Amino acid sequence: ENINVYDHLQYPGVVPRTFIGPIILSSLLKLITALLYCSSGFVFNLFDHPLIVQSVARGLLMALNIHAFYRLANAVDSYYYPQSKLQSQSHSKSQPLLGFYFLLITASQFHIPFYISRMLPNIFALVAITHGYAEWFHHRPYNTLKILIATTVIFRCDVLLLLATCALSMLYQRQITIVKAIKVGIITGVLSLVCTVVIDSLLWQVIVWPEGMVFFANTVENQSVLYGKLPWYWYFVSAIPKGMICTVVLLLPCSFVRLSQWLLTIGAGTETGGENGAQGSNTTSDSGVSLKRKTWLWDWDWWNTSVPKFLVPILGFIAIYSILPHKEIRFIFIAFPILNVMAAKGIESMHTVAVMALKELKGRRQEGGSSDHKRNVKSLNLVSVVVLFLGGIFTIFLTLVGNTIFISVSARNYPGGHAMYALINRLEKERTEHHNHHQHQQDQVNVYVDVASAMSGVSLFGQRALIQRCPNCNIVKGGYEMENSVSPINGNWSSINGEFEYIVSEQSDIKGYQALDVIPGHPRMNLKKFHIDTIDAMFVLKKE
Repeated sequence: ENINVYDHLQYPGVVPRTFIGPIILSSLLKLITALLYCSSGFVFNLFDHPLIVQSVARGLLMALNIHAFYRLANAVDSYYYPQSKLQSQSHSKSQPLLGFYFLLITASQFHIPFYISRMLPNIFALVAITHGYAEWFHHRPYNTLKILIATTVIFRCDVLLLLATCALSMLYQRQITIVKAIKVGIITGVLSLVCTVVIDSLLWQVIVWPEGMVFFANTVENQSVLYGKLPWYWYFVSAIPKGMICTVVLLLPCSFVRLSQWLLTIGAGTETGGENGAQGSNTTSDSGVSLKRKTWLWDWDWWNTSVPKFLVPILGFIAIYSILPHKEIRFIFIAFPILNVMAAKGIESMHTVAVMALKELKGRRQEGGSSDHKRNVKSLNLVSVVVLFLGGIFTIFLTLVGNTIFISVSARNYPGGHAMYALINRLEKERTEHHNHHQHQQDQVNVYVDVASAMSGVSLFGQRALIQRCPNCNIVKGGYEMENSVSPINGNWSSINGEFEYIVSEQSDIKGYQALDVIPGHPRMNLKKFHIDTIDAMFVLKKE
């Protein structure tokens, strides 16, 4: 009965999306609101502060994502360092660093931290799929399949591609059987379908399966191509490097190539001499590591065979997705957790070998002895391993620097929200002045928000905050839908005839209106001046 307080029926968008994610957040939010209301002596009601509600809701979604990433970090530690191995090394104070490096790399990047609180279907799917990856590393592949299937049916139909590649990988590794996988798929799929159809049909006021409609529109009708096309290789040459920044350069390749170990073994047999060194026999370093003499990098000993079982399905998912002409980096957000795990595997491997190299260098210094050519070559190899590790740490640092720059730029990319906030402050100031001078305030203040403003930060939370400060405001938003075309869109401002007291628009030269506030936007990083350049992007106008 309260469905009209939302605007999704008036502004449905291109295709409907599910309400299940927002319902989960709103349920948690109501619990928090009730606790705050009771603890404040029934005085503070969170729902009376729309902008705080928005921040808390986004904070909850961010917390769900952080929890999922933390679970995945623990799962990869337990996978690569099982409890039995940890117990056998209980005399050592060292703990697995793989999960730590995974979290560090993820936090240093831009896109995932920037997006994990945004209420998009991609982000709700990211929460679920990250938990699915954790289940996979915990040797529970059927749980992973259940999560992938439910996410496909409810949140993102494109997860079907990831489901296919992961299921094939599991079958190849004999982690699952075809019969049981089909049984799990049917049961999970039907339950998920019933859940989304019942809830979303109620809220959309028509029988609907949102992701079914999305699949039909983007795959069968190929409507997504209307929003732009990119070449098939874009995900690999642009999106992944942009998402991982510098960590993709060194850390990801070193996850499956044991470069540090190879560098450490170069010349391992030269110090002992003899024919055995030339025949590829084994020797032991000062740190106790068994090293193979004169081994070439392309030998299988230097490839981490545990990586492809997780990395190949992800790369396969991205490769298949590349067939679709329309591409956005958020479409492959669900691939970044595994990519970052593999990057963490690379830096963790560097870390382990670098510690061994430092111990060996320290032992050589304490032992002293002659400084012949062969010994110097080996010492140089040990130093190169340490330098390689420091280079890996430096890539994380550079990624963090890039993240900082991207955040500074992106913070200026929502001029509509800043314009709405400027309008709220202006109307509140006018209302105060009217009250102080005992002037009569007009019955209704009509405000028009154009499409560009609505797409760059104006939300219902901001609209309700405006109405809370100015109860006599009436807000009208433009839209691409036919039923919303009565409002001035596409520059057709002649139809308004001065019916709006205020306009928030990307256009400044509207006849009969004067610009009061100018909001910068469309930021670009000027590398020459190391400055963020902006242009006048949004305007708050008042009727003359």
